This record gives sequence, structure tokens and C-alpha cells, in this order.
Amino acid sequence: MGIGKVIADLPRRRRPRRQRPASPSAFTADLAATVAAAEQLGFPVVLKTVASDILHKTDADGVILGLHDRVAVADAYTRIAAACGKLGRCRQTMRSRL
Repeated sequence: MGIGKVIADLPRRRRPRRQRPASPSAFTADLAATVAAAEQLGFPVVLKTVASDILHKTDADGVILGLHDRVAVADAYTRIAAACGKLGRCRQTMRSRL
């Protein structure tokens, strides 16, 4: 009997969870801080709104992937601010796994 069989037989709530390391991230409130955070994290990055009233951030144009430089981050910040409004202005910048 291998470990896979033992884990498969455990009730779902008792199965060990696979833990993936979280990508480094930063929460920022303005354009300058967002660009600085992206540079500190290292490119490429992902920019995402953290507006709590937007449940599906991708559907609201609140997530932009694969930003490879300062200009792309600044453009993405402007696009997310326009799409998500005042409540969407706080951003999370994450280093991309790509």
C-alpha cells in the first residue's frame, strides 16, 4: 500500500494540503508606489485591484498579466483605475511565475 492509497482513503477534511509558496507581493495606493514596488519585486509582474466590492476581478478588467517594464506597469495602473473606479485604486503587485 503506497502513500497515494493512504491519502486517497482519508476523509477530504483530513487530507494534507499541498502548499505552494506565495509569490512576493506589495499593496500600493498610487502610481509611483506601484511602479517602485514592481521594480523592487522584479519583472515581469502582475497588477491586480484589491477592491473588495469587485468579486471577479478579471471580468472587471482588474487584473493585467505579464508586465515587463515601468511603462507597462504605469499603463496597467491607469487602465485598472479607469475600469475599477475609485474603490479599485489600491493595487496588489505580484512577481509573475512566468
